[in-house]
Order: sequence, then C-alpha cells, then structure tokens
Amino acid sequence: MKSKKTVAPDAWESAVALTNEFFKSDRRLARLQEGTATELPQEERRRRQSLLYGVARNIALIEWAIKQNVRRIPKGRLKALLLVAGFEILADVRENEGARAPQVVHHAVDRAKRLLSAPEARLVNAVLRRLRETFRSALVEEPASADDLARLYSHPKWLVERWICAFGWDRVRSLLAWSQEPAPDYLRLYVEPPEGVADGLIPTEWPGFVRIGAGGWPLAQELLASGRAYVQDPSTRLAPELLAPVAGENVLDLCASPGGKTLLLAARLGEGAGDRDLVALDRPGPRLRRLEENLSRYPWCRAVAYGGSLPEIVPGDLAARGLPEAYDAVLIDVPCSNSGVFRRRVEARWLLTETGLKELVGLQRRLLRAAAVFVRPGGRLVYSTCSIDEEENTAQVAAFLEAVEGRFVGENSRVHYPWETGHDGGAAFLMRRVR
Repeated sequence: MKSKKTVAPDAWESAVALTNEFFKSDRRLARLQEGTATELPQEERRRRQSLLYGVARNIALIEWAIKQNVRRIPKGRLKALLLVAGFEILADVRENEGARAPQVVHHAVDRAKRLLSAPEARLVNAVLRRLRETFRSALVEEPASADDLARLYSHPKWLVERWICAFGWDRVRSLLAWSQEPAPDYLRLYVEPPEGVADGLIPTEWPGFVRIGAGGWPLAQELLASGRAYVQDPSTRLAPELLAPVAGENVLDLCASPGGKTLLLAARLGEGAGDRDLVALDRPGPRLRRLEENLSRYPWCRAVAYGGSLPEIVPGDLAARGLPEAYDAVLIDVPCSNSGVFRRRVEARWLLTETGLKELVGLQRRLLRAAAVFVRPGGRLVYSTCSIDEEENTAQVAAFLEAVEGRFVGENSRVHYPWETGHDGGAAFLMRRVR
C-alpha cells in the first residue's frame, strides 16, 4: 500500500485541524490557536485565522448547504475539510459570483486525497462541485422567518427569535449583518506616534482610538511593545467615561482582566495618582496572571493588581493588604453573553445557551450586589456589560436599585447598539450611593 506523503501543515490544513478541534471542545477560537502559534509564519497564521473565523461566522449556512448535497452530514476531519472549503466557496460567491469555485474544489480535493481516504476524497469532490449553485440560490432568497434569518446569518434560532421580540425584524437584520462582518482592529493610543510615522493607523471619530489599516501592524507592534498603545475596541471607553474618575480619588476596577479598562481609568487619573489609588481585581489564576502581565507593559499605569474572587471577597480582605476598604469610584464589568461583540467573538453565539444566559443573569446579580459593598457613601458605581440584552442591562440594574432600597440611585446610562454606533455594542450604568 502506498503511504501518504508527509508535508508540513500550512494555513489551510491547520484551519481544517482547528475546525475539527472546535467541534470536539468548547474552547474559544483564540485559545485553539494559542497552542499552535509557532507552527506557521505570521502571514500564514493570519490566513488561518481568516479561514477559521470565516467558518465559525458562517457555519449554519455552510452546514445547511452541505446537507442539501449529501445524504448524511459527515463528521470529524471530513466535515471540517468540507466546512473550510465551503467557506471559501461561499466567500467567493458573495464577492465574485463564484468565479474561483473550481480552483477551490480542485485544491480541496487534492488535500483530501492526502488527508482522507479515497472514498472520502470522492465525496469531497462531489459535494463541493454543487455548493456554488446551492449558495447562489440561498443568497438571493429573501428571508421570511426567524429560521431563515438564523440560517442565512448563522446564529442560533432561539437567539434570533429573542432578538426579534426585543428589537423588531429590521433592527435584527441590521444586527445580524453587523455580526457577520470581520471585526477591524483598533488601538487606544496613550502616547501619540511621532509625526510622520503614523502610516497604517487611521484616525476615528473616537478620540484616542485609531484603526489599524493595511500596513499598520509593524507600527502597532512597536507602540504595543513600548507601552504606548493597547489593542481595544472604542466601545471599551463607555464605562470608564461614565465613571469619570479624577486625580485624588481612589478607584476599584472589578473583574478587571485583561486590563483594557484599567488602563483607561489610569489615563483618566493621570500622573497625580498615588500608588494605591487604582486597584484592579480579578480571580487568582490565568486571569490574574494575564492582568498582571498586561499592566506590567505600561509603567505609567500605577495600578495595583489584586487576586480575589467576587462575591466571596469583602472590604476587609483588601484592608489586610494595606488597600482601601471603601472607594470613591467602583467599576464592575461583569461576565455576560457577549451579544454586543459577536462580530469579534464569533464562536460566542454557539457557546451561549438559553440555560447559560439565565445562569449569567444570576451571576451578574450576585456580582453587582457584591461590588456595591466597596462603594463609600457619596461614591459612584458603574455596572458594565458587552451585551445588548435588556435582561442583562436595564432590567438587571432596575432589580438592583429596587433590592438596595434607596441606598443607591441611578444617575446615567449608555446603551450602545453596534449597528448604530459603528463599534461593538454594550452598556454602562452609573449609580451613586446616597447612604
């Protein structure tokens, strides 16, 4: 029997392998890629990410198209290969009416002959040759139901139905279309680049934020390495702006990892901040280590990283470390459904369930009440999410204010919908402790 030739993996085959792994685990796409970060050159890693994220972003539509052309949906590596090639054909149909589909099929079949069995390679050939027309027909049909929207835009049907009830048909279509677009990369600049060397960094309407354009990554890497910038979406500014800390106040950033909002808070406090005026807390383990590593790259950020888990930790635990027990300003950015950032965290839509959403709402309720304990009388509390779901936002805050029986009052709020703002979605609510 003739043995299959061993060839070093490239972006395409690595994308197939990681797609296969994605179905076998609930790990996020970023984590899946971390373990193979050194296998490929940078350009190949970017191509692999484009393929992997493209599959995750369009998986329901691609799976549906495959099912139209095969008796039973394949499993394992065969399914993963069909999904990666299927995404390439879908992207080409959208951009170029499928002109390159024959080349995609030829390439995929050639890889299948090496990676799979002969019968499986023949199946790959038969299925992929039909996908161009299947996609063409699907993309010209006007969606008429939640099921149609869920398939066309590759979102869970239960979530689409929930959003239609909350926002209406037209706004949901805008939201779904937004979520399907690849997310641009933004930098928050903390020190402006020297004049004349900002090539590839595109100004935005949000002060301090630039978009990384073509050719902008070399300069971006230089700014990141020197502690002059941080990769974050403009939506992250909402909660720190609402909290609005000033020099002389002490500030507590809860659920702080990976540290983007901590840096924004530190920048607002300025050089006059004391060594213990800004405390960033997250649970011990990988999250705390990531927070510490990120903050260490920014010597100007005078924040104390502290390991503690809400709701167990209490003010006395901080006092035992020589830190303040009560704070002028407290920010809690809670774990949430990520529904405002599905464009960026494309797998989150598939990891979220109805039961999981209910559990998140319960966790958010406990975390918000625990955060309130750290606010001094007259101090401010900001509750923040990267969700657009009312149950996680307005309803959550209303329930909290009712439960605390007048100790806090709502002062301001900002809910941002991505199809309106042009950046990721989310919400932030400012409350003041009155007694």
